[in-house]
Amino acid sequence: MNNERRKQLAALIEKATSLQGVASDLESQATELKDEIESIKDEEQEYLDNMPESLQSGEKGEAATAAIDEMDAAISSIDDFCTVLGDSFTEAIGSLENAAA
Repeated sequence: MNNERRKQLAALIEKATSLQGVASDLESQATELKDEIESIKDEEQEYLDNMPESLQSGEKGEAATAAIDEMDAAISSIDDFCTVLGDSFTEAIGSLENAAA
């Protein structure tokens, strides 16, 4: 690889590293969001657990269970987002560094 392309890759590595910082901030905000959802989910689960069995199998119990399931799905999606976001930049920067070597 010639020096010009190496310089171009170095600039791209800097850009990717900068974006990795932005991604880290996004990941932090997403984690805070996930924590807030988990807190609400825990409250809903406690509400469901303390509900008489006759109500748990009724409309209110089913609604609480559905809400808990949806919050679990949101938490899982946020976890996936954070994993992919962090790993993607780390892998991309490593590959660019290997290419420039």
